[in-house]
Amino acid sequence: MHGLGSYIRYFCKETVSFLNYFPADELTIFLDEPLRLKEKAETTETEFRESMSHRLEGGYLLPGQTSFLYSAKETLAMAMRPRTLLLLGLDQKLSGMTVKKKYSLSVKNVNSYQNGFELLISDLTRWKKEKYRVVLLAGSRTRASRLAGDLREYDLSAFCPDEGENTVKPGEILVTYGKLHRGFEYPLIKFVVITEGDMFGGGRGRKKKKKTSYQGKKIQSFSELSIGDYVVHESHGLGIYRGIEKIEQDKVVKDYIKIEYRDGGNLYLPATRLEGIQKYAGSDARTPKLNKLGGTEWNKTKSKGARGGPRYCKGSRRALCGSPAERGLPVWTGYGLAEGV
Repeated sequence: MHGLGSYIRYFCKETVSFLNYFPADELTIFLDEPLRLKEKAETTETEFRESMSHRLEGGYLLPGQTSFLYSAKETLAMAMRPRTLLLLGLDQKLSGMTVKKKYSLSVKNVNSYQNGFELLISDLTRWKKEKYRVVLLAGSRTRASRLAGDLREYDLSAFCPDEGENTVKPGEILVTYGKLHRGFEYPLIKFVVITEGDMFGGGRGRKKKKKTSYQGKKIQSFSELSIGDYVVHESHGLGIYRGIEKIEQDKVVKDYIKIEYRDGGNLYLPATRLEGIQKYAGSDARTPKLNKLGGTEWNKTKSKGARGGPRYCKGSRRALCGSPAERGLPVWTGYGLAEGV
């Protein structure tokens, strides 16, 4: 019978959750961004309680049918087991969660070589000297074998494994078939994964972006940014990084990157996304001129450049869709958010 589960309180005095079926000392639980999960759970619980209350007032439910859902607090408490791992992009205070040990693991994005084979060889040579273990993912086994052969011509220890388990040793390059959205680097354990998209681009027929007078350096992690650094945003131009601020919106507190522009304009970007900005890397010693939010100066600057310049990540284009709060709009008054960039 459909919906019979909602009557469970009338048949069983005690109930258990899905987690209770697993021994506490054998189950490993990963909670990715636990504060975000907690906020989502609390929102779901509130919506459920309000819905049940209205239906109960209308006579569509029995009282016992409104209490079969565990609260967000109870669910979180059940998930906090001896082998629970909390994964966070930023060090945050975790209210209601007991943390016994903390480990810091640095993770970086890899460069987008975009058919720049010489740059790829340069990085692979450097990693070889530093005893990194490198894995290259090709689109097919045939291309993997061909790529491994090409790399060996540059005195690199590259190999394409046969079927079965294979281990890449320090200083070696394992070239194999596989698909992954983007590559990554773990500096602490000297391990790098590079995808075919990182090496040769994600597709054909892409238009090259015009070069700007501002040269940008891709930001891999927050450790590369200091308060007061000049940064370049693709849509809004040159500004100054002013650190991380906690801002509340719709009763949810999140971390945001603050970028200051000319005439007191401020832009706030979600701290979990660094791909929308680049670190300014101008060659002259002069203090660069900041752009103004909402002005046309930055667009004119971009239009003056020639083709073939530094590429900007396409992730920030997603801010063009959605509601105004999700479009990454500039904030002149110093308040408000630029979601989705």
